Amino acid sequence: MAPVLDAKDFQADRPQSLNSDGSSSHTTSTFSSSSDQHLDNGYQSGLRSPSDSGSSTKSAPDFIVALYGCTGYGDSALRPSMGSGSSSSTQSASAAAAFRVSSPPTSPSGAGGGGGGAWDSSGSMLTWDEDAETVLLAWAVVDAKLNKVVVVEDCLVRPGRDAQSPHVLSEAFRAQSGLAEEAVKSSSFTLASAVQQFQETIRTHTNGSIVLVTLGCELIRQQLLPECAQRGIVLPAYFYSFIDLLDGTAASARRSPSVANGTESLAGLMENNRLPVTSPEICPEFGKRHAQDMGRLIQYMVHSGCDFSAAQKITQRYEPGLCKADQSLDGCVVRARGLPWQASDLDVAKFFHGLDIPRGGIALCLSTNGRRNGEAVVLFSTQQQRDLALQRHRHHMDKRYVEVYKGVAEDFQLVTGGEILRNFLLFGKYSNG
Repeated sequence: MAPVLDAKDFQADRPQSLNSDGSSSHTTSTFSSSSDQHLDNGYQSGLRSPSDSGSSTKSAPDFIVALYGCTGYGDSALRPSMGSGSSSSTQSASAAAAFRVSSPPTSPSGAGGGGGGAWDSSGSMLTWDEDAETVLLAWAVVDAKLNKVVVVEDCLVRPGRDAQSPHVLSEAFRAQSGLAEEAVKSSSFTLASAVQQFQETIRTHTNGSIVLVTLGCELIRQQLLPECAQRGIVLPAYFYSFIDLLDGTAASARRSPSVANGTESLAGLMENNRLPVTSPEICPEFGKRHAQDMGRLIQYMVHSGCDFSAAQKITQRYEPGLCKADQSLDGCVVRARGLPWQASDLDVAKFFHGLDIPRGGIALCLSTNGRRNGEAVVLFSTQQQRDLALQRHRHHMDKRYVEVYKGVAEDFQLVTGGEILRNFLLFGKYSNG
């Protein structure tokens, strides 16, 4: 194991964004708090992201960016689901942990081989609240070559839909973070301008390749990508490639087993590596405090020789066609029920935006008269992606909520086989797109 460093070994220069009294300020230019707008797509900045290179050769990034974010529930928006498709108003303290270790029981109807959504150990259904809005973003930029934190910033994000709601933050999250309802509601940043602030920081403080680092995959896959797509906010290409510090399997591949070690929190990661956690007295801002600690942890990992070149890649566009013959089906299939009758495979892909669906992984089910019946069988690239899809049970497509159930390999094989035969008979070609 690499030698454990003292806090002084990671003592970066105090970033300009953190005042000496610990109060909030921003070093980059001020942005308008007007309604969401079309943003720079990231290619104009001249940065090279992993998805831009077109090469399979992996190289270490020049800059590592720790990204932390919260909804009004905290850093997880998994909610016990109500029967009507609405979400509980109270935070389930064990929601994130319960999702990782549980699986849906068998559906009474037997449809799809399992119940809808994900389930906790007490039998409560857990879904990612589609109405949850991002209220906080914070980040720390680490120069990987110098192993130095160059900037730490945060933004409170004014909610859009829930601005008039008396409670933007859950009681548990207010107590945990010390954030005030009025501070969030009166913030000058919308989600669009907060993302633009982040992009401006990247342009100002980096001059090479970057990789994002998060605590869990949900911030990007379940929250930011779907929320930004819904609001018409175009995220830079580097949001589609990231490293999850809580992914134990990936940690082993990075030669950093002591970093993850089964923990599911930043405090656990810091404790595992005997790194001090920043106290509220030193840094009162909840977001900056987390970003600062993530930056220090990344410095430790860089010092220990951890590999930051192997990042998760997110599928940006669904590609219709035939699945690869070697594509694994076991544990990777869901059934989606309640789709609008006119929904296409691209509409289904949009519903699952942020998750990885391989080429030809969406098959629309047909009734006996050959018309779409409002159901689809969807194949995901891995079981983890399938599990994330189950969290979108009862999310909405247009004005209809869609039920998402566990599927089995035979479901996908049966539906795609019928589609291929039908297309061949009608059009003289093999295709399920």
